Amino acid sequence: MAFINFLTRTEGPPALYLLRAYALTIAGAIVMIFITAPFVPAPEDADPVDPGASIIIILALIWPLLTTGLIAGGLTAAKRITPTYWHAAAATALALTAAFALLLNLAVAIVYLWPLFVYAVVFLAWELKSTLHAWAMATALHAAVNLGPALALV
Repeated sequence: MAFINFLTRTEGPPALYLLRAYALTIAGAIVMIFITAPFVPAPEDADPVDPGASIIIILALIWPLLTTGLIAGGLTAAKRITPTYWHAAAATALALTAAFALLLNLAVAIVYLWPLFVYAVVFLAWELKSTLHAWAMATALHAAVNLGPALALV
């Protein structure tokens, strides 16, 4: 776990922290995609839909804010029943992944497991400074991760 210990240190420039966390999140998500790709069904042919600019607002603002709220709630509960913050982050990520598995499918939900874990650790680390810092950093990281795919859809 030494390669992710930097997530718990919030000294230094927040932009550099976000850049490193972004790289870690993307790298982990790519690994999860390669692991689950054989189990994801091929998309059905459908008429192309032009999502327009609203997809950027949804993926880069609304979804990160909503997910950060779910993470904050999950962490509040998990911190009460787990021995460490690492365990709380893992429990929260697993619970949200299970919810996504019910809504989507298991292979797709597993891809979200690593990013959700990183977002949870980021939230916990910055929460030690303030709740506002926690919300801002976790939401900003998630928005940055989602921005590439959102722009690709436009």
